[in-house]
Amino acid sequence: MTAALDPNTGKVLWSTTKYCVHGGCTISGANGRLYLGGYNRVDAGTPGRYVWCLDARDGSLIWQSDPLLVAIHVVTVGPRFLFVHAQNRNGYLIDKATGKVLNGKMTQTYQCTRFTLAEPYLLGCSMDVMDVRDPLTGGRLVSTGPRLDPSECTGSVVSNGRLFYTGQGGGFQTCRAYGAEAESFTPCWAEKPGR
Repeated sequence: MTAALDPNTGKVLWSTTKYCVHGGCTISGANGRLYLGGYNRVDAGTPGRYVWCLDARDGSLIWQSDPLLVAIHVVTVGPRFLFVHAQNRNGYLIDKATGKVLNGKMTQTYQCTRFTLAEPYLLGCSMDVMDVRDPLTGGRLVSTGPRLDPSECTGSVVSNGRLFYTGQGGGFQTCRAYGAEAESFTPCWAEKPGR
């Protein structure tokens, strides 16, 4: 079941049993739309799993994605694309307007990674940065490292012109500058004495 509640009263505004998160995925939302994925089959007669896009005003279906292997953890929302991950298997770049799979051959070697979509880049574990400007060839690794620990379950975060990644096991954190800040950035070990 999926339902919308009035946050002040708890009154049910709408509910549906036709569309719901179907195992191992959380609900995502942006700009009046809700995105639901999962790893369980919707019913025995379907060929795969789907991402559903619902209208947040009334719960009606806007689109159903092309069939997927699974969509675990979260449907990651970007300006033009959605990204979903099938652990140790395909990652999918999906057209946000239609639900059509644009690229279903990404992130095949990643385990339980949570990804961040900061277009034109998809960010994974260990500071991995993949270029998704061209959805057909998207997922080309353009930068990586350092690897902080063997776990790949956490993803990167973009904030205030920097890319952050925290290792799950040891809690070490790395930070990278990008864009204009990266061009003018001088690391402390490169500064001259007395500056």
